Amino acid sequence: MFRDTYIITLREPCLLLDNTGTENNIRSLEFIPGNIFRGLVAAKLYNTYRSNEVIDLFHNGSVRYHDANPIIHNNRTWRIPAAWHTRKGFALKAGQATFYSSVLTNSDNTEKLDTNEPYENVSGYFTTHHQPDGASCVHYGSPEYGISLKSRHNADTGTSMDAHLFMYKYLRAGQQFMLYISSERADLLEIIRNTLDDTYPHIGKSRRNEYGRAHIKCISQIEPLDNAIIPESTHDFTFYADSDLCFLGNFGEYTTQLTPSHFGLSSGNIDYVKSRLTIRRYYPFNHKRRTHDPERIVIGKGSVVCINDARFPAGFKYPEGAHTIGVHRSEGLGHVLINAPWLIGRSPDCFNAAKIDRVDILPHFSPKADPKNDISTKCINLLEIIRTTKNKEMLVENALNDFREEASQFKNLKSSQWGRLYSECMVTSSTDEQEDILQIIIRPKEGKRAEKWRNSADQLHAFLIQDKKWKLHPLLLKRISREMQKGGLEPSNLKRE
Repeated sequence: MFRDTYIITLREPCLLLDNTGTENNIRSLEFIPGNIFRGLVAAKLYNTYRSNEVIDLFHNGSVRYHDANPIIHNNRTWRIPAAWHTRKGFALKAGQATFYSSVLTNSDNTEKLDTNEPYENVSGYFTTHHQPDGASCVHYGSPEYGISLKSRHNADTGTSMDAHLFMYKYLRAGQQFMLYISSERADLLEIIRNTLDDTYPHIGKSRRNEYGRAHIKCISQIEPLDNAIIPESTHDFTFYADSDLCFLGNFGEYTTQLTPSHFGLSSGNIDYVKSRLTIRRYYPFNHKRRTHDPERIVIGKGSVVCINDARFPAGFKYPEGAHTIGVHRSEGLGHVLINAPWLIGRSPDCFNAAKIDRVDILPHFSPKADPKNDISTKCINLLEIIRTTKNKEMLVENALNDFREEASQFKNLKSSQWGRLYSECMVTSSTDEQEDILQIIIRPKEGKRAEKWRNSADQLHAFLIQDKKWKLHPLLLKRISREMQKGGLEPSNLKRE
């Protein structure tokens, strides 16, 4: 197994929906899901490689896209395990709090909880550091958030809509995250590296506004990962979820009722006293079908599952730091650590109150110092966008007037057909996607829609490609379909004009 390491630097604020807030309170995730980077690679390579290579890159788990976690002291962090607790009422900083692990027995902890209730830590990230005296120190912190209020825009009046105010809680610009991409095939990692390295993509939501621009830089290539072998004398296992975990039940449904077989064990009993689980629900968006997939229920990142009296199959071994379980592994789910030393270690150093260090995850650079964020540069870019948009709108109006002369050829099509075309154009952002729409909507092989478009598909397609009108797509097709849906270009209306 080989691994490439990337540094992700947020050049602009980033909004990654966690789907846990209300419609008016949108909060970002604390990490960047691995599936985002899989999508960035797929957007450039999916239609350029053979089917078997596409399957290896994106679908069968040959390439494992890890989550990009925050960086502390140049190290990739882990989500604070749900099994770690502190004394309620004490701040998480040196000298005032101790991490207690539910995985360990009371005699293994360095202090008693006294009369204070244990308090579960469900947020934040940590890394361990060995001091010069050999003791282990826990550094932990949380990414910095910013808050912005937005209102929905009224396209008709050009003003803000009443009673449509939204609060965005986003990741601040300048923060850095570390991403692992691993595979048993170095050639696949090279393909991905050539696609991602030293690029400035936009990730997350609201990318057309002020969010999402990031810089991706590869800092380590083809790093070999050693295989870990489970000793036959080990029968108690602790699994730490380094990403969300997704499992299926006996009938193919998503489930959180875990069994040892979900973790690749041939036998065992789950210890629910020591285990700590968090559950997350979300709806993945399917860009191919342009709609959301069914709700997905997953074991949350940072969960801890303890299994006693368990056995792996004979000869079992796994790559350290890249072991996956469950389903949807190609989307970045299923990454686990087995018997992590900082979770089950008997040494008290990892849980000593004096060895806990609160670290502020500060931005790597000041967004104000970024030349591309300079106010003069932004104004020039904005004026250029306005000029280009105005020119394009004028060309679209001229093309729309040309279409009025040919509108009589489509009088047999009903408003519902144009409405379907318009709804697809609303989520289209490129000429290539529009070409797919034309094939799906107006050129179906069979069915009622094929009959209705049989005599009109060629005429519409010919009009859309003549005189370089393709440069105006998908805006032109959206305007045509909208006007035809409302009857604004029908012959009867043309006579009144």
